[in-house]
Amino acid sequence: MYKPEIFSVNLLPSMDKDNVWTGGLYVTISTDKKNPLEKNSYNDLMEYTQIVASVVAYMEKYPSLRGKLMDFLDEIEEENMINDENNIVQVDFQNKKRVH
Repeated sequence: MYKPEIFSVNLLPSMDKDNVWTGGLYVTISTDKKNPLEKNSYNDLMEYTQIVASVVAYMEKYPSLRGKLMDFLDEIEEENMINDENNIVQVDFQNKKRVH
């Protein structure tokens, strides 16, 4: 699904010659150059996206966070708040419901 207003956090794994993940990740943020959001909204969304992207580095610095996030994932899966159709995970945290 392409929409010019999408902000994406991308994970590019570092791999060895046998295409086995070495544990390293390159984290990038992308959005369309023609993103139609007005300036303040764009900046707010970019800041939020940067926070989401920083979780990878934060987990490396504070390993206990990974366990807390895994517990949270288990919790929302149990509450049936995740829609993982088409390999896309969509969660509405404000309303705690599935996004269709």
